[in-house]
Amino acid sequence: MKVAKQIRDIKMGKIKDKFVIEGVRWLEEYPDIEIDLFVANEKSPNLERRAPVVVLGDRQIKALSDTVTPQGVIAVCKKVTYKLDDMEMKTPAFILMIDQISDPGNMGTILRSAVAFGVDFVLASKNCVDVYNSKVIRSTAGAIFKLPVIEDVDLPQAQTFLKKRDVKTIATSPHARDYYYDIDLNQSICLVVGNEARGVSLALVQNCDYNVKIPMVNMESLNVSVACGIIMQEVLRKRL
Repeated sequence: MKVAKQIRDIKMGKIKDKFVIEGVRWLEEYPDIEIDLFVANEKSPNLERRAPVVVLGDRQIKALSDTVTPQGVIAVCKKVTYKLDDMEMKTPAFILMIDQISDPGNMGTILRSAVAFGVDFVLASKNCVDVYNSKVIRSTAGAIFKLPVIEDVDLPQAQTFLKKRDVKTIATSPHARDYYYDIDLNQSICLVVGNEARGVSLALVQNCDYNVKIPMVNMESLNVSVACGIIMQEVLRKRL
């Protein structure tokens, strides 16, 4: 079936300008989400006021679902795309740069924390997991719909862009000499966090204004989403 193939292609990343939401929770909480169509069973609520509805059986919907207990509604939605030039640069700015994060759970947790701790917008590199991946969306608890995320960014170019606007870039590195709380976090900053296994790319680290680490005992490193949350919370604390 054509609709089923479209949903599978979206989930496989073959269709870049669309994403899929399961259930009606996000659609009720974020009414501005632009919807192309619904795939639903006959028991679903009236959805036609927002988009056309294609009715499928429960077995077909379950085959398209990522959840153990599907809610009987799948929405095909349009992505909102952003460009760096269009972003409003606040004073002081607080930007997050994500370098090749591959795990959907980590990405979702990072984006949820970014909303909670006041990040203005996020720059995600070309090799990051899709921020509209269904697992990411669930992990964000809806935060993805509250935060501008620019995907497929050339991060070295973005560093140059930010430096010209007097935004200081701060990379997390276990080899850094400074602790994160030793840096002036009240200036315009961009926090750079990296891949789960490799950390921030060396070229980015070398071009950052600061490299920082988190003090710890008995362990040499933390999960990237945990480390990112610790530093973001400190930025908010300093600015309150």
